[in-house]
Amino acid sequence: MNKKQLDNLSFYLSVFGIISLIFLAIGLHNMENYTDWLLFTITSIVCGILVGFIIFRLICIRIPEAKSYKSVKGYGFLSQLIFAFMLISFGSLRLINESKITKTDCKPYTIIQMAKSGSRRPSYYIFIDKGNGKERLSFGKAFYEMHHIGDTIDLCYQKGILGFTFCKIKSKK
Repeated sequence: MNKKQLDNLSFYLSVFGIISLIFLAIGLHNMENYTDWLLFTITSIVCGILVGFIIFRLICIRIPEAKSYKSVKGYGFLSQLIFAFMLISFGSLRLINESKITKTDCKPYTIIQMAKSGSRRPSYYIFIDKGNGKERLSFGKAFYEMHHIGDTIDLCYQKGILGFTFCKIKSKK
């Protein structure tokens, strides 16, 4: 491959990285409802790094010049692939985890505190007492406006197919 073709490949990988921001948004939506959100985040980042490195190695087998290529700004293919796949794995692992529930534990909890962030687009939080301390959860503005401190809500802690536990409001049927 010549330099122009490698530059084009670099451009397409940059666009791929920008599109992968959609998966970051999917992964971040109500992330505080995961009980082990830090472990989930670290796991998804490690998965993204591994997938990015594997894809880079496969590209290098097919296009040996890709190993030493640097764009005008000094970026190689490896950094672009790792960035994109870290974001993609963050959102896709969340979708995979929530696609099949392996265990559900529903109980009533009392709202002990309510809060909202002070930004232009605020986030709305409730705090419940799980017995081993307060836990902050977020279910959106409509939920926040319909409930008050002292209300009892039915919450389900669900374990997904990847083993990560998250909280959902029990649906009323």
